Amino acid sequence: MRQYHYTIKDRMGIHTRPAGLFVNEVNKYESKIIVMANGKTANAESLTEIMDLDVESADRIDIEINGPDEDAAYERIKAFFEDNL
Repeated sequence: MRQYHYTIKDRMGIHTRPAGLFVNEVNKYESKIIVMANGKTANAESLTEIMDLDVESADRIDIEINGPDEDAAYERIKAFFEDNL
């Protein structure tokens, strides 16, 4: 299992556009990816669940990646957040 922690820098938080891009990225991997924020947990494959986290600017998110391609997924997700949020 790999874990990634990130503090959102985008002034709008996680809104629809980057959330959709994130879900598309996550769906490229076999590993199960979970996002946690604000005391809630979301399946990273679900746009609705990601949006329900209500992540705003300066919120910390925690991501858990578990599966056969977790190392590749970790690197790509890390780059995604640093580039987009």
